[in-house]
Amino acid sequence: MNRFLLYEPEVSNIIPFMVSSGCIKKAKTDPKAFEKVYENFYDQVYKYVYFRVNSKEIAEDLVSLIWEKVLYNLVNLKSNHPLSFKLWLFQITRNSLYEHYRQKKDIVSIEDIEIPQAEQITQHAKDAELNAYLLQTLQALPEKEKEVFTLKFYSDCKNKEIAKIMEISEKVVAVYLSRAVKSLKIKLENLL
Repeated sequence: MNRFLLYEPEVSNIIPFMVSSGCIKKAKTDPKAFEKVYENFYDQVYKYVYFRVNSKEIAEDLVSLIWEKVLYNLVNLKSNHPLSFKLWLFQITRNSLYEHYRQKKDIVSIEDIEIPQAEQITQHAKDAELNAYLLQTLQALPEKEKEVFTLKFYSDCKNKEIAKIMEISEKVVAVYLSRAVKSLKIKLENLL
C-alpha cells in the first residue's frame, strides 16, 4: 500500500488550494467535481511532464494517461486532503514517466523531423539559442537534482511536498536545489 494514501498534513491551512477536501471526496463520484480537481492540477502536471520529455505531443499523451489513471484509481485514495491528493498525483506522474522511459524506443521517423521556415529561424534565433542552452544545461544536471529542480520550479511544489514525493528529507531537497541552482548559475554566467 502506498504510504501517501494515509498522509494527513498537520498544518493543512498553510498551503492554499483551489479545491477543498470535500471537492476531492466528491470527485470520486461526480464528474463536475473531478473536472474542478483536474483544472486545478493540470498545469502543474503538464509542466513537469513536458520538461521531462521535451516534446509537446508526448507530454500531452502522457498527461492524458496520467489523468486516466487518476480517474480510475481515485476511489482508492484514502485521504481527501488536497496535499495528499497532490502527492499521490505526482507519484502517479513519476511512475508514468518511468514507464514511458522503459518503453521508449530510440527510433526516429523521418516524418517526425520538423524543418523550420527561414523566417522562423531569423525571428527566434537568439531566444532559441538561449532556450536550447538552458534546456541542455538543465538536462545535464544529475538525475535527482534535475527532478527536484523540475518539481520546484516547473510544478510549483514546496520542499516538503518534494521530499514526500521523492521519499527523501527536506534537507536533501534543499541540497539538491542548491547544487542545481549553483550549477545553472555558473553555466549561464559563462554564456552571457
